[in-house]
Amino acid sequence: MFLDQLSASLRQYYPEEDLAFLKKVYEFAEKAHSGVKRLSGEPYFQHPCRVALLLSSWKLDLPTVSAGLLHDVVEDTGISKEDVSLQFGPEIAGIVDGVTKIQELKSAPRILRKMEDMRKMIFAMFRDIRVVFVKLADCMDNIQTLEYLPEENRERFAREALDIYAPMAHRLGMFEVKGELEEKAFQSLYKEDYEQLRDRIRGLYPGMEEKIGTVTQKLEIFFAEKNLSVKIKGRIKRVSSIYWKIRQQKLHLEEIRDLIGLRIIAGSIQDCYVVLGLIHERYTPFKEGFFDYIATPKLNGYRSIHTKVTDDRLELLEFQIRTEEMDLMAEFGVAAHWKYKEGAGTGAEEKQEWLRRIYEWQNEKISPEEFFRNLKVDLDYDEVFVFTPRGEVKILPRGSTALDFAYLIHSDIGDHCRLCRVNGRAVTIGYLLKTGDRVEIVTSRNSHPTIDWLEIAHMPQSRSRIRRWLRTNVKRSL
Repeated sequence: MFLDQLSASLRQYYPEEDLAFLKKVYEFAEKAHSGVKRLSGEPYFQHPCRVALLLSSWKLDLPTVSAGLLHDVVEDTGISKEDVSLQFGPEIAGIVDGVTKIQELKSAPRILRKMEDMRKMIFAMFRDIRVVFVKLADCMDNIQTLEYLPEENRERFAREALDIYAPMAHRLGMFEVKGELEEKAFQSLYKEDYEQLRDRIRGLYPGMEEKIGTVTQKLEIFFAEKNLSVKIKGRIKRVSSIYWKIRQQKLHLEEIRDLIGLRIIAGSIQDCYVVLGLIHERYTPFKEGFFDYIATPKLNGYRSIHTKVTDDRLELLEFQIRTEEMDLMAEFGVAAHWKYKEGAGTGAEEKQEWLRRIYEWQNEKISPEEFFRNLKVDLDYDEVFVFTPRGEVKILPRGSTALDFAYLIHSDIGDHCRLCRVNGRAVTIGYLLKTGDRVEIVTSRNSHPTIDWLEIAHMPQSRSRIRRWLRTNVKRSL
């Protein structure tokens, strides 16, 4: 059954692929996991099959789908990486190895094992981004069966999904994956809060699905009258996203008005702006709700126009306006365009600057606690947009300082940063950047890093460069 589904899925976008190879991989993995059951009682092999199906739904190539089928054979059976390489080639073996835990560290403290496993995966991702697609698909399937795990393991897995893998999906622009991981992890970690909030939403805002249908139908007629061809999709926001919005903005549920999101898919970038004008013509724009991520894309490549409006009943609606290509990127991120040809499994770091940054600092001799703190900073969802004196936009993680900005421009500018001017006013290098700031760095050859700078810098790569300067010039390791 699974083999037929996989073959049919791959034929939709890789009709020329040799599906006899897929059958060989399938049978190899099935034999390797034969007789093993999961805690849920189902045959273990169903898990890698679902992982492979998910990868094929993201339109990934045959080696990646094959690695999905094989991703647990080295870790959980007597098969080695060399065996996989001999049978199916070094490309697939490399992807499988990237998601395989380090067996030699089984007796080490858990946090140390986790750090070294994560380092290993990041190195593998840097060489071949397909490693993280397999890991995310694995996480997506595992999170569906959390109820079968012991409580301690369930909480640990859900926390890891929330803190590491959902942000990683966000950085890759895979928002459907991010949203699903967040929702399931939140539901597991905060079950009572989740159920109470879900029930309160249903009670306070009945008929939301009907409203989506009504608004969609009216808009389809409206755009047809304007001779504009668009697709309209509606959704109710996830319970987890509403919960975190309430927490972060210190709101009551009754104050949350934008529970409905509508996505308008236009034929071109020009049409996106035409749609925006027509939406503002039909509804009253809500000033604070406008963001143009087409003109200024997010770090992960996300592009869309966001606008919030009120209808004639003063109810708030949120619109996202984008092209078909942008919509694919918004759902599946890098995976949406990751088409591999023979021998083309590298170069992903050129597309993902954040991965280069992680790769750069993670070789530092730091504690496991600092490693995961740094990782969370680099995976943080929230960003600030600031401007250079020439008007160029620079994007940094929330919490970044003027010193981080200096190092982002150039390591030499960071090493000799003395102070900075923000919006024409002189401030210290520890100034916390805010979106919209215009930042100018003032340097001096007499200024150089000190140990105190490690407390001022927020971004891991800034601290890495400070340590490097101190090691070279102060002649001592930190």
